[in-house]
Amino acid sequence: MSNLQNFTLTAGEDRTFTMTARDSTGAILDLTGATISWRLVFVRSNQITLTKTGSIVSASVGTFSVSLTDDDTDNLTDGHYTYDAFVTISTTTTNAAQGTIVVSGQRVLQAYL
Repeated sequence: MSNLQNFTLTAGEDRTFTMTARDSTGAILDLTGATISWRLVFVRSNQITLTKTGSIVSASVGTFSVSLTDDDTDNLTDGHYTYDAFVTISTTTTNAAQGTIVVSGQRVLQAYL
């Protein structure tokens, strides 16, 4: 059973995504002692665009977050991305969350002359 969680994002913004880690049967993972790696892939090129380390929000209920800064998102091209979050506990790694992120146009910055 997959654990799909989909999001939207405006290029150039700071954003924190909070997700729930689940195993292949859909059971919530206890994240005590876990490390979380997250990757973002641009669908058109099938290239990894960004990698981040997740932070545990509540280990017992399997929630974690991934924070993106404006520096991370400034140069993202409009379009569809997929992401995967891999949780490693001891020596076992699980694809614990996945989904799509739709990126829309750059935020408008006003220039003062």
